[in-house]
Amino acid sequence: SQSLVSLGAGKISANVALRIAEHTEGNPLFATELVLLIKDQGIPEPEHMPLPGSIREVMEARLERLGLAGKEVAKRGALMGRRFTMDAVGRIWDRPKPEMNNGMRVLQETETIYEEASKLFAGEMEKVFRHGRLHEAALARIPKEERLRWLAGLEEWAKNKLESFGEYWEGAGIMLVPLVARSRIEHEDHDGASLWYEALGWLHHKNHRSVESAAAFRQSLENASGLRR
Repeated sequence: SQSLVSLGAGKISANVALRIAEHTEGNPLFATELVLLIKDQGIPEPEHMPLPGSIREVMEARLERLGLAGKEVAKRGALMGRRFTMDAVGRIWDRPKPEMNNGMRVLQETETIYEEASKLFAGEMEKVFRHGRLHEAALARIPKEERLRWLAGLEEWAKNKLESFGEYWEGAGIMLVPLVARSRIEHEDHDGASLWYEALGWLHHKNHRSVESAAAFRQSLENASGLRR
């Protein structure tokens, strides 16, 4: 429980840390997210506050604490994936620009995301959801109409990005091709999705990633129709 006290940065007492440890039954993810939630809430005496009963409840509560701008950035970023860029979010941002910058700041201050240099886009930084569960919770909040509209924008962004790399598109393709394929599926263009997944399969095969290659070819087959199937 001492590590939880340290994580709480002065807002979690030893007694509260012990209560959290017992409540989460040794689940480190559950305990960590619960500490961060309590820290975000800034409750002066958290000893007697009711504790969420599951990791999902904690994730939902943490997202609620982000405010409007934070939630809007989180949703758009989540649509790209657990890793996303400001460039991609900006492509589908339809609110005042200062809100996007403020929302990104909130996500970083609340440790919802962290930042690291992109392995695919030279000179760019990527934002990464700290846990897959946070990414999934943000993704689940996107209404279908917005998801379709934003995916169309991300698909155009991804295609332009791939074109800009020219003959060196393959490195970025690992992240961008699945995004285009997913957009095609959401827009009910399964044959188009099949072609993109086939390209992804060959890309993984070329780089000796047999498991990923097989999964992509399977997706290609599942979405194919007519002679392609």
